Amino acid sequence: MRCHGKASSALSTYRYGVCRIRFSLAGFCVLATFLWVSVSAASADPCPNSAFRTGASANLPDCRAYEQVSPADKNGTDIVNIGGNEAAPTGDRIAYASVNAFGDAKGSGVVSHLRAIRDSDGWSARTISPPLPAGSIFTNSGAFLSSQLSAVSEDLSSAVWQTPPDPPTLPGTQEGASNFYRELEMPDGSYELMNPPFPDVGGSSVLVEVTGISADLSHVLLQAFGSEPLTPDTPPLEPGQFESYDWSAGQLHLVGILPDETVAPDGAETARVGAMSSDGSRIFFTSGGLERTLYVRLNDASTTLIANLGTNGVFEGATPDGSYAFYRDNSGELFAFNVDSEQATAIDHIGTGPGAGVVGFGDDGGYVYFGTETGDLDVLHGGTVTLIASNIESANLGQNAGTSNVSPNGRYLVFTTGRQLTAYDNTGHQEIYRYDAQAASLDCVSCDPNGAPATGDAQLHSFVETFSTLLPSAVIYRIRNVVDSGRVFFESPDALVPADTNGAGGCPIETSGFSAATRTCQDVYEWEGGQPRLISSGQADTPSSFNDASPSGNDVFFGTRQQLVRADTDNNIDLYDARVGGGFVESPPPSPPCSGEGCKSSPSSTPPEVTLGSAAFAGPGNSPHKRGHHKRRRHGRHKRNHHRANSDRGGRK
Repeated sequence: MRCHGKASSALSTYRYGVCRIRFSLAGFCVLATFLWVSVSAASADPCPNSAFRTGASANLPDCRAYEQVSPADKNGTDIVNIGGNEAAPTGDRIAYASVNAFGDAKGSGVVSHLRAIRDSDGWSARTISPPLPAGSIFTNSGAFLSSQLSAVSEDLSSAVWQTPPDPPTLPGTQEGASNFYRELEMPDGSYELMNPPFPDVGGSSVLVEVTGISADLSHVLLQAFGSEPLTPDTPPLEPGQFESYDWSAGQLHLVGILPDETVAPDGAETARVGAMSSDGSRIFFTSGGLERTLYVRLNDASTTLIANLGTNGVFEGATPDGSYAFYRDNSGELFAFNVDSEQATAIDHIGTGPGAGVVGFGDDGGYVYFGTETGDLDVLHGGTVTLIASNIESANLGQNAGTSNVSPNGRYLVFTTGRQLTAYDNTGHQEIYRYDAQAASLDCVSCDPNGAPATGDAQLHSFVETFSTLLPSAVIYRIRNVVDSGRVFFESPDALVPADTNGAGGCPIETSGFSAATRTCQDVYEWEGGQPRLISSGQADTPSSFNDASPSGNDVFFGTRQQLVRADTDNNIDLYDARVGGGFVESPPPSPPCSGEGCKSSPSSTPPEVTLGSAAFAGPGNSPHKRGHHKRRRHGRHKRNHHRANSDRGGRK
């Protein structure tokens, strides 16, 4: 008996082959040929990308497969989760940071920023940090970065950079000052200086920061703290006051102008969530010292009074399009202000004590989540206020705290608390809850579905805040922990599914790469359909961290030291994408070097052709002449069939 066969190259889920048996029957020589097929368990995978859902990817939910986003060769450095990571809405671009430089970097401080782009061949990365001349790290003010990434455009094509104080890193930079540039078409785009020379830099206390951007970076909101004006129409300010400027069309426009077109004598403060609308046309600011008043500046041309906030009032933020602003007045009443109609609507009396304030809202303002000074967590929708939970530390759920998030459509709120809000025994540890405002239901997404008590704190995301002052502010971009479908992405040190087995005994302390020291093997999870499901493998011996997700949730970016694809051969932290329908053809591992007789080339031969079927019969009289003629005809069919099979397999990729 002679058999030959091969594995399916398209799906890698089954093997097929042919066996030929020659025997004698009633004086005749009989040749029987039959097809054998061995189906593996993977062939049951209904995903169209099942060819790539092998190895570590095999157990991923949603037809996901792992893709290595950071390059295989990183010069021995780590991808760090220190904030400033942002995924483009399409999911095929992401900005991230690394410890030190690699690839095409022209020079770097301790941290380099990169942008990865996905195409049909995989992910490619380019350094986007501006060039760094020698001697510009660990100099004045302990500048750790070549340039601070202050903001990126929504599509990640351009950025705003702030240079270290000294020495200058780009042509035209003023020595002794921290200057702002806009770069178009990163990397290697042109740089445009955004600020004029700072006056009297040597004795000035001017500190400038980005507090808002438009989606395309055509508008950038700058806030200056100090007494030196940056434009001719800016009045001198008292120490401790703020002034804000809208950079657009190559100019700085003073924001602090009152409805009567006079300049606000007490400056303009804009360091809040939603200070600038996504198109840059609306800017919300407060002025008046302790007795603050809230305004909105429209198209750098006119100003509308919103409310007198008093000493206890607070601007709570605005929707991305700038249609609605939320504020709490001096008495503790929460209001929504319609900018177009200039009408204010009272939401609820939430008080002015700890815990009172807006937790978050949907993009259109239809859902508003807020806490009260009595410890209640509520939601407003359709004119009705609904209680979510009582006696909760909602003071820790502010929009900048990183402990809560709202889906863009406003339907879902996720938040963290150590309070036990369900029957699950959280043993005092922090858990993550998702509230569905449409169903008025509260679920614990990080609680063990089998009821095992919690052993550690779950969190929406983790990053070291050591360099937070040198990285993009949370008021400009917030990572996507919850999307419109209700999917939630988070980190947990507990094994929430059986496949998560790396928690036994804990992980080694992880300190390199600016990672927080920890003994827990936290993993990245997705919660959907009432169940937690692993995004990281659950098998790594070091923690994994959630970085961001695309708006659809089809791309989940996370960092891990584990080698999840064949190309990843080092032990450094890499950035991965657990992508729905993802995966790439991987090159086979290199063959070991040959030696001795094994280095001789094998004579080529064409495998004998067979007829696929249950049996084939060759009758008597198999003369050598006929067999040779028969083999030549069958060889021709073999070549055509082989070509057709290859075409079929290619079409199924």
